[in-house]
Amino acid sequence: DWETIQGTLGVNKGKWYYETKWNGSGAYMAGWTSVNFMNASPVNYVGHTHTEPSYAIQASDGGIYYSTSSAATQDSASWGDTFGSANVLGCAIDIDNGKLYWSKDGVWMNSGDPTSGSTGTGAFSISDTATNYFWNPVMSSYNGAQGMFNFGSGFFGTTAVSSANADANGHGAFEYAVPSGYYALNTKNLKEYG
Repeated sequence: DWETIQGTLGVNKGKWYYETKWNGSGAYMAGWTSVNFMNASPVNYVGHTHTEPSYAIQASDGGIYYSTSSAATQDSASWGDTFGSANVLGCAIDIDNGKLYWSKDGVWMNSGDPTSGSTGTGAFSISDTATNYFWNPVMSSYNGAQGMFNFGSGFFGTTAVSSANADANGHGAFEYAVPSGYYALNTKNLKEYG
C-alpha cells in the first residue's frame, strides 16, 4: 500500500531545498505538504482525498499530485520528467512567491528557474489560499520502495553523496548545487530565514 512520511521542520517563509532518492522499485513521489497534512484522514499519498494542501511529483509520469485548501485529489499530468531509483530528486519551495520547483539530477524540470522570483519561470504555483501554511517536506512510496531524504547531511541512507554542495549560508552537503538564495532545512537557517 501507499506509505507517507513528513519531515519535522516546517517553514512559513523563505526559500528552502532538500534532495531525495529511492531504493527499489514501485511508485514514489516527493514534495511539500502543510504541517497538518499528516493529521488529516485518510493519508495514503500526497494529494489524496482531503483538503490539506499538499504537492508532490510522481516518479512514473512526472505529474504533480496535489490538494489545496478548497479541492482534493488533483493531478497535473506530465508536468515534469519521470525519474527512478538511479536519480536524485531536488525539491525547492519559494514560499515568498508561492512557487515549487523540482530537479532531476541537478537539471530543473519544466525549464524551471528557482531564482526567477515572482515570475516563477517553469514553476508549479501554490494555491493563493495555501500560502499562509507551514510547509514540511514529504515523500510517499508504494510497494516497498524505500525513500531517503538528504536535508544536507551528505548521505542518502548510509551512502555518501559524491559531491558536497552547500547552501548560500555554507550549510549542508548536497549532491547537486543548491539554487542561489535557497537554504537547507536546519535549525540555524530556520532561526535566520524561516
